[in-house]
Amino acid sequence: MAVAQNPSYVAEIPAEGDADIVLTNAPLEVQEAAEHARRESARVRAAREAAEAERNGARREFDDEVIRFGNIKREHDRVNKAIPDEETNRHTTKLRALKNRQREHEKPIVGLSNWFECESFLRRFKNGNAIVAAPSVVLSNKSLLEQLKSSVSERSIITDRLATTIRTKRPKADAAAHIKSWVATKSAGGQPRLGRTFRPIDLDSNGDFSVAAIGDPELPQTLDKVFEGGGMTTRDDPLAFLFWLNADQIESRLLALLDMVDFAGAMTGDEKATAVAAGQAKLIACIRRQHAIHTALEQSGTSIREGFWHPAIVLQIEYPPKKILADMPQIELRPRKK
Repeated sequence: MAVAQNPSYVAEIPAEGDADIVLTNAPLEVQEAAEHARRESARVRAAREAAEAERNGARREFDDEVIRFGNIKREHDRVNKAIPDEETNRHTTKLRALKNRQREHEKPIVGLSNWFECESFLRRFKNGNAIVAAPSVVLSNKSLLEQLKSSVSERSIITDRLATTIRTKRPKADAAAHIKSWVATKSAGGQPRLGRTFRPIDLDSNGDFSVAAIGDPELPQTLDKVFEGGGMTTRDDPLAFLFWLNADQIESRLLALLDMVDFAGAMTGDEKATAVAAGQAKLIACIRRQHAIHTALEQSGTSIREGFWHPAIVLQIEYPPKKILADMPQIELRPRKK
């Protein structure tokens, strides 16, 4: 594939329901990818509609057969006769075949790309605005299947490394600061209240308070939902009170636990953000390469089944890697167990 000469192109977006979106001045490979997406989208939609019609037909035949056999059974029960074995076997065989027919057409039908997703994506951009084209993917002279195998392995490695980076510990100093902040927040909410310092016990003949007593301290309280009554109730919060009473001891013991943690390879917030962004960019570059290989294979007549490609990948649009990954739920950033 040739490297794109145009750094940007224009998506001419008509009103909803009108003609197709036109990509003006788009690199040739982008136009080819868009046209391929249109064809694939139409093919997949037609295949899904046909599969749905087959499922519905099989379901109706299944229901009709159940009703037919039920009528036969009631007629034989009325005259106190057993249903012939061949009739029962024929009924069972037909039901099994109809169930298998339904299952056969319940298999997911996926295509290489979805033009409807691409159109929806393009409509986010203001009509007539230039769209920055991503650098074209240049495939080597090796076999496409060999390149696909290599890209799948590379994508797996990059995904694992990115997942590990996301889960990297923060430095010990950051953990200690978090513990101190947490203990301070808990203890601040646990301070008891004394209420009214004095409360009246009785009135003398002049109408003055004759005796007064110190009121009981009030422990901090939490709100609980009462689901049956739909209201709220309060209760004492002894845990918050204990934090207020023993804040220094709790903090020191929690900080002591940090000495048991291995902080090797820890990253600050800024370091992690930089590393994650770099990993996401690598992953998206690898996915773009995979899509280019898939498209080349499909156009050469080899059918490749893939569930979803982000429109920014199909249309080779520069788009934040973080946003692309957020729209691709099948990519799970979780390290694999060794």
